[in-house]
Amino acid sequence: MLSGRESPYYIELGNLPSYDKGLAKKTLRKIATAMGLMIMQDFGQVDRIVGVAYKGIPISTAITMETGIPSCYTRRDVSQHGMTPAFVQGLMNNGDRIVMAADLITTGDSKVAALENIQGEAKKRRIKVNVLGVACLFDREEGGRQELEKRGLKVSALIPVTWGADVLVDKGLLDKRHSEAIRAHIAKYKGSAC
Repeated sequence: MLSGRESPYYIELGNLPSYDKGLAKKTLRKIATAMGLMIMQDFGQVDRIVGVAYKGIPISTAITMETGIPSCYTRRDVSQHGMTPAFVQGLMNNGDRIVMAADLITTGDSKVAALENIQGEAKKRRIKVNVLGVACLFDREEGGRQELEKRGLKVSALIPVTWGADVLVDKGLLDKRHSEAIRAHIAKYKGSAC
């Protein structure tokens, strides 16, 4: 995991856009529709979605295609090509109300880095933007939400991991022992300062 933590489970979302044509389109559309509705309900007026590098980029693009809310994305390293090196690729306008889109939240570290990149890029472009928060597919429930909320960001997640594990157990897709290992892992970090 990017956070450096070891975990008894891994949520692989990087493969979503590479599924066969029909499945990728159908899956991303469902995710984008649900996340788009969540964003509009939880954040109100949003002018721009910013995909957090890297797995948040296809998610933000899919949300744009479903909702019409424009998107751009962050980079982990500054782009050295093009007219202007940038940590944020795409347009941002003065006064934009921004929601970051991500695949999941663990510690919140990559979202804090993305927030700093957005704020730095806005300053460089001599504009002011308002980053409202983060919308993600999964909350791993390991303290990332609390860390981001301390920074004044709202966090909305479609699926808390413990709820997702319960659903998978109920459907016979995850054994109870593995679900208990997930809960024990989360208990080590729940509410911790990341």
